[in-house]
Amino acid sequence: MSSGRYRAVFHTALHPADAVVTATRELRIWLVAKSRHEKIDIDAYDAGQPRLGEGIVLLRDTKSSGDGTQTSKWQLRQQKDGGYWLSSLVVHSPGRHASDEERTWFWLDVEHVRTASGEVDDRRPTRAALPGIARQLLAAVDARDHWAYLRPAPELIRSHGIEDLLCVLTDEQRRLPAVVASAHGEIPFDSWKQTIAKATRYLPGLASLYILDPLAAREFNDAVGPSYEIRNGSVRTYLPDLDLAIDEDAGRHRVLSEARLQSDLPRSAHLLTALPRRLAADGRLPDPLNKLTRTTVTFGASSQKAVESTLHSENRNLRSKHSRPAHFGLRWSRCVIVARRA
Repeated sequence: MSSGRYRAVFHTALHPADAVVTATRELRIWLVAKSRHEKIDIDAYDAGQPRLGEGIVLLRDTKSSGDGTQTSKWQLRQQKDGGYWLSSLVVHSPGRHASDEERTWFWLDVEHVRTASGEVDDRRPTRAALPGIARQLLAAVDARDHWAYLRPAPELIRSHGIEDLLCVLTDEQRRLPAVVASAHGEIPFDSWKQTIAKATRYLPGLASLYILDPLAAREFNDAVGPSYEIRNGSVRTYLPDLDLAIDEDAGRHRVLSEARLQSDLPRSAHLLTALPRRLAADGRLPDPLNKLTRTTVTFGASSQKAVESTLHSENRNLRSKHSRPAHFGLRWSRCVIVARRA
């Protein structure tokens, strides 16, 4: 059973310094947006202070090692909703990376930790919404899941993009689901694109997203064969380890019909999100990240006492308030060429 955590993990070709600058900038933009409806002290953030408001603490940590590995972490703790929200962002650059496209890794977690007492039904995990900073980061960088790009909205696929999409779907190193929507035969394509955008609005960071235009949809179905096709406005979630030559595995890659989409769009959006979200929250981290923790545990000597004092104070407040209650059986060699070109 998964927690209510939102987790996004992706890699980029950014140099470490550029990745940290981007993360710092987008984090500040996110905090400024949050400060419009929460009492967050942006001046304190700019001054590097850990306490940003009542019950709000931001911890920061940066480490580097002799082999060139660099890691920067931020963790925002907000006392709220019978516990506290933890929003953690890690930017990690391994000293030795597998490729230039995997030069830096971003790891974003948002989850609620309940501390208040209550009945069992009241202690079910609070579900984290898609955080604004996730959309910001995906819009700011070329985020990738190996060959797949992670975008804040579905990527339009035309005929010339079919080969690249098939390479992504059959990529043995793809970690995340790929969600592909088809054009609708009776609804104008521009209108249907808006419907698909709403249906996939909770998926950024959890899956790569695509929508096929009418011609591309026909060519895609011809290429993948009847077991893996997407017909007339439906949406299909292709899980990792896809082999289009194994018809018996087709049932693992779920289809949401256009009829279901049109009859209950909000429910459809949650159905499409449930499995990718659970896989992201509960899945194993990529090798470059699996020895890291989200916790910021190392601080300069000058700031250590201030941070400890702040945390002790916030913990006392927290306790006082809440203690009471077909065609692709073999991987294409030309997919390697596509990947190099990307």
